[in-house]
Amino acid sequence: MAEMPLPAPGRLAALAILTRIEGAGYRPLGAAMSLDDRGDIRGHLSAGCIDADIEHHLNKVAQDGCTRHLRYGEGSPFIDLVLPCGGALDITVIPAPPVADQERMAEAIDARMPLSLHLSGTQGTLTLEPQPETDLSLHLVPEPRFVIFGTGVEAETFAQLATGAGYQADLIMPDPVSLPGVTSHEFRRSNPLGDISPDPRMAALLFFHDHDREIPILAQLLESDAFFIGAQGSRRTARQRAVALRRKGLSEAAISRLRGPVGLIEQAREPRLLAVSVLAEVLQLARV
Repeated sequence: MAEMPLPAPGRLAALAILTRIEGAGYRPLGAAMSLDDRGDIRGHLSAGCIDADIEHHLNKVAQDGCTRHLRYGEGSPFIDLVLPCGGALDITVIPAPPVADQERMAEAIDARMPLSLHLSGTQGTLTLEPQPETDLSLHLVPEPRFVIFGTGVEAETFAQLATGAGYQADLIMPDPVSLPGVTSHEFRRSNPLGDISPDPRMAALLFFHDHDREIPILAQLLESDAFFIGAQGSRRTARQRAVALRRKGLSEAAISRLRGPVGLIEQAREPRLLAVSVLAEVLQLARV
């Protein structure tokens, strides 16, 4: 999995891609910075020690269309740019892909579909199809999307934490509340998911104290593509929930997908601690 800023708000003008790491590295292989046609920079390849210089080279490549191969750290010609973590980084700066390819990339991203890109530093190209001269292949997956069901402060706190961390969050409650950055929906027993279509990068979390409300929701979620389904409650509650789901007709394989008690920190009852604990568990699984 790699990160790549594509392609809003403007059309891409140039890309800088981290192609080799020797020793310690702040960012993963395949991470990227982009320059768009409005002059905006997205992404970063360091903790700030070399990003300004990379921005300079992005602008040069956008102007002349010539690929640049940069090295920072050990063996670099830029002796005044030091990597505090040691080691060395190789970065390839290339012109933007053709507009048609950018549009195909954008369509895949909008549809929350995985995307493979192939970099040829020799050719100075980034394509959707493998090339004979491919130096690095990047597999991009959508960021997790969070759909939160529940009532009260636990559901609201988790939705705010997920949004604050930069993730898309939908909050579905019997009595919707307005929270900055959070998309709120009214919970309906007859159609618990509403117009939300689970995908393989969606995480669904349930924060109910009235656990009877959970069963119709879980009956749909456990048969969906959502990669993470978790519910608040004790181990005793989790056992009772499994019994109710069996009575509903769900298979053992489906029931086994349900995670609960949810969260990495046991018996986290304070809403903020619970939210951090649950978010950490989801993101840990999202990296697998």
